[in-house]
Amino acid sequence: MKNLLCVWVALMVILCAGFPAQGEPPDQPVITPDRELILPDHLLSVLQAHFPAHRIPTQEDYRIGYGSIDSAYAVSQGWEPDIYPLWHVIGDSTLPFLCWGDFNGDSLTDVALMLISDITESSATDKDTISPMLAVFHRTTEGYDVAIPWNPLPRGWINYYLRTLPPQTIKPYPLTGEEVPVSTRYDAIEWNNWEGSAYVLYWDDGQYRQIWTKD
Repeated sequence: MKNLLCVWVALMVILCAGFPAQGEPPDQPVITPDRELILPDHLLSVLQAHFPAHRIPTQEDYRIGYGSIDSAYAVSQGWEPDIYPLWHVIGDSTLPFLCWGDFNGDSLTDVALMLISDITESSATDKDTISPMLAVFHRTTEGYDVAIPWNPLPRGWINYYLRTLPPQTIKPYPLTGEEVPVSTRYDAIEWNNWEGSAYVLYWDDGQYRQIWTKD
């Protein structure tokens, strides 16, 4: 009986070791059922240190500049009126400004975030009140490194969304007809302009490369 008890205790220790303690910060982003975002503490520290003038978008930001959306249609779809459809159609378990995966092949979870800064210029119109940018953070054993602060995207409302693409062969947009498909080795980042162009950022030979995939 004593031996059985020791085996049971040892088994419980092993099982519990695989679960974080209650209240322990997550090792990767967590999206709650209410679509609230919880980021690892290490990542929050890097964000505050490197991007003090930027912030993570909120649902409220998706209201800006979309007064032309038919509120009656939104209600018929079960959407909140005046919220850009992009917020809804990507799915309830994700967020449009975030994706994560092993982007550089080191078996750690990296994070891509669309960050925004509020523009206060007197010349800014309702459609020019937000300046978005893309930042990628590589997970390390000690925290996160800023891998790429991508050039600011066109100023204006938020009509972009990010998603993770598993390793695959990507066909470039046929701009000249001489484009060659690219096979990615790791997870890649797809940046989409809603109902517009799309790009894929992928890690190759120690740097990110970009493929234009949709016009």
